[in-house]
Amino acid sequence: MVASIFPGLERALDLTNLAELPLLARYATPAQIRHAGRARVVAYLRRAGVASDRAARIATAAVDATQR
Repeated sequence: MVASIFPGLERALDLTNLAELPLLARYATPAQIRHAGRARVVAYLRRAGVASDRAARIATAAVDATQR
């Protein structure tokens, strides 16, 4: 399902890992991720219980994927 909406994100992240799932729960489209930006995505993932270093890596990969 993600591949049909946002194939770049599927390639950038390991969507079988539970740490990435909160990202998809909150930001469903590339435009939403771009609008939020890296800092907001990191903050959201931290509030969702993702470790800070992992949240930063996920947010960077997601934002970079939206810019390709």
